[in-house]
Amino acid sequence: MAGMAAVARRYSFSTRTSLLTPCSYLLNMLTPKPRNVIGGVAGITADANSLVNYARSAAQQHLLRYNEDIPVELLAQRLCDLKQGYTQFGGLRPFGVSLLYAGYDPHYQFQLYHSDPSGNYSGWKATCIGANNGTAQSLLKQEYKDDITVEEAIGLVMRTMSKTMDSTTLGSEKRMSCIFLAHKTNAILTHTHNS
Repeated sequence: MAGMAAVARRYSFSTRTSLLTPCSYLLNMLTPKPRNVIGGVAGITADANSLVNYARSAAQQHLLRYNEDIPVELLAQRLCDLKQGYTQFGGLRPFGVSLLYAGYDPHYQFQLYHSDPSGNYSGWKATCIGANNGTAQSLLKQEYKDDITVEEAIGLVMRTMSKTMDSTTLGSEKRMSCIFLAHKTNAILTHTHNS
């Protein structure tokens, strides 16, 4: 697999809080370690902050116990267990956040996972979250190829984002971020496009 692409987007609203959090918000969500996982969220920012704090704690506990960065799927599974628990017990409001997890581990190489607010997660080669994600996923499904290069992946993500934005022009208040996993260089790349 030459590369994978993930899409997250943010729309700034005129109100004081925004409901969608940009991908760059979570680029350093797991600091100081691990260096192998990045992610993006779409949903309620306060819920995202709680989940990010939990993810930091889970990653640090794994690093302390096993002296290695947490595998991507294990982090997704831990967060989804917490999210699913909040949907199961009375008196608890479910988290209103969808998450993308992208990263690398030595056993399974590059991985991309999506989790929904109910706590279900699934692995993808290319996916998106946020407004109009159904349209974007159908475009990604049609145009994504397994042998895609990083440059082609950036073009695909930008085309997908431009076709699924709510407005016809990309103003400066709209920020697009994408995550790319480059197989040949074993690196996690980020690309942010501001219009």
